Amino acid sequence: MSIQPYSSARFPESRIAMMVAGSSYAVVYPVLVVASAPGWVWGEPNRMSAFEYMLFAIYVPLGFFLFWGARDPLRYRPLVDYVIVSNLLHATAMLFSALSDHTEHEHLLAFGDVTGTYAGAIILLAGHPVLGLGSYLRRRASPPGT
Repeated sequence: MSIQPYSSARFPESRIAMMVAGSSYAVVYPVLVVASAPGWVWGEPNRMSAFEYMLFAIYVPLGFFLFWGARDPLRYRPLVDYVIVSNLLHATAMLFSALSDHTEHEHLLAFGDVTGTYAGAIILLAGHPVLGLGSYLRRRASPPGT
């Protein structure tokens, strides 16, 4: 069986990045919030549970869709692009919020949600089927004119 030029078998790093990000959004993020991990709950000790439920309603399905899309990263590239851009915007908004409120500085920790949200975008960008590191290395390794 030959591999088609844009077959998902040509994008293993994309598949891995999408599965890592997807499982993080669908499983790790809710666990960290429910467990009240430092840097993951806003407004402590007065938790904003409605806010948390809204974020769960967005991130958990998003995680499942990323996991689903890992079967064919090139086909689901618009989803990956959306997640990268929205995570960068969301993380930047959280960064400014955490910097402006001294009670929320723990979100800036190495394992806080600001860093985690930026990390999700970076992982997906590194594994991007067109712009990612693997794609770049494949282009560099292919002979000129192919």
